Amino acid sequence: GEGFYFGSEYKALKEVPVFKKDLNIEQFNRGLQMVWAVYKDETFYTMIKSLQPGHNLVWFDGKISISKYWDIDFTQPLSTLSWEEKKEKFFSLFKDSIQLHSRSDVQNGTCLSGGLDSSAIASMYSTLFPDSKIKSFSIYYENDVDERPFVYEVVKKYPNIQPHYFSPTNQQIVDSFHRTAYHSDIPLLGSSFISQYFLMQLAKSEGV
Repeated sequence: GEGFYFGSEYKALKEVPVFKKDLNIEQFNRGLQMVWAVYKDETFYTMIKSLQPGHNLVWFDGKISISKYWDIDFTQPLSTLSWEEKKEKFFSLFKDSIQLHSRSDVQNGTCLSGGLDSSAIASMYSTLFPDSKIKSFSIYYENDVDERPFVYEVVKKYPNIQPHYFSPTNQQIVDSFHRTAYHSDIPLLGSSFISQYFLMQLAKSEGV
């Protein structure tokens, strides 16, 4: 009609008077079988569409137009750089990215699971700003998923990292499950969302 509704969460659109709770069963199947949160513009509700990555949406005069503004160009020839040149190029781009994302007038922090991605980010930040103190945050589970030995290796190498750890108890997970699911907006497609919930609470408690 004359209106256009949009939001960053399902919750906002559920408040719209014309909203119907008809489920998109095909997307439910994808979510349960392949752990996909979205598929193209489909969501878990038939009435809600998702704006795809790299797209712009313009609503004008009651009409919607969607256009793609970015994509990987697979017609470009493969790089002729050597392996060493590629490493140097990646290192330079990665360094620039960390420098750009570190600009802040509030306390910086980093998630640190001990995996490749978070360890690389924490290590690069510590290298670029050796005199600064950066708080890292890690979640672990006693006698289950505990990646602290890998975290310790990073912290040991970069003493300007101030590590913070938290291990949720079974009862804390039970008590927080409904709130965690509420913020997820869709069926939980794995357990990592629960860990992220406690991770962000830990960061908040430290003023990051």
